[in-house]
Amino acid sequence: MFTCVIHYGGDFVLSPRMKYTSKSEAYFGFVDASRFSTFSLCNMVQNLGLVPPFVVYWRVPEAALSTASIRPLKTDHDYITMLNNMPSNRYMHIYLKPFEKEVHEEEEEEHVAQEEENHENEEEKDHGIDEEYYAAAEEHVHHAEEVVAEEEQNQDAEEEQNNTTAEEENIIIEEEEYVVVAEEESGAEEESDAEEEDIIVEEKESATEEEEDYVVEEEESADESFDVSDNEYDCGRDEGCKQKDGIGIRVQRNMDGFGPNGVHVNEKDHGPESETDKSEELHSEHGSDLDGPSSHES
Repeated sequence: MFTCVIHYGGDFVLSPRMKYTSKSEAYFGFVDASRFSTFSLCNMVQNLGLVPPFVVYWRVPEAALSTASIRPLKTDHDYITMLNNMPSNRYMHIYLKPFEKEVHEEEEEEHVAQEEENHENEEEKDHGIDEEYYAAAEEHVHHAEEVVAEEEQNQDAEEEQNNTTAEEENIIIEEEEYVVVAEEESGAEEESDAEEEDIIVEEKESATEEEEDYVVEEEESADESFDVSDNEYDCGRDEGCKQKDGIGIRVQRNMDGFGPNGVHVNEKDHGPESETDKSEELHSEHGSDLDGPSSHES
């Protein structure tokens, strides 16, 4: 966008210095530079109520009004050149000169020569600008290609890193699963060991209980074998011998007068009886039980 300042109603004079004789000017703001053309300028002139034809000039920005600073505005190339020289304040000055059919030859030649010179200078300038533009464009394209290549490299590196990260994660997951399986197997082994230990303990306890029961039974059996009941009597063989159910049991007297199982064998009760007395006593009580086969059998 720029502002088009149209100077109208006057003409150029060269003495004492070049100037435009009219101070009339009109401002047209917010002009789209990409759409500005001869038709746009004609519409502006018609809006001012001016009747063509006119000779149109534009002034080089930031330059004093002179024959070198004013340029004709006729062709599309002239419009492009003007727009390429847009000032920083975006104000472009355009001058309208009344069209004259009769023009002095010197002025016309001068004007033509000036226009040709300006055109040549403009072409050289445009050529330099074009070369700089194309060089800058090529550099920009080259830089863009480098950026694209770098982005592709970064993308490939990122994909490779992602693949590596995924592989590492899979390895970690497999290791964790292996550790879990190993822990489960270890737990199963510990449970098996515990069961075996329980079985061993139970077997030991069972064996201990059986052994204790066997010992108790042995002790009870021994106690029953050495128990002297009320039907004990002297076997008549020697002192200290008792008879129980026809079985002779040797009773060893202790120093205090007691034998095995607390049986009192004090001599005060029995007295020092002879072997003959004891034998007779046994015969009288049991008869033929101790004599063997009776005489009747013989």
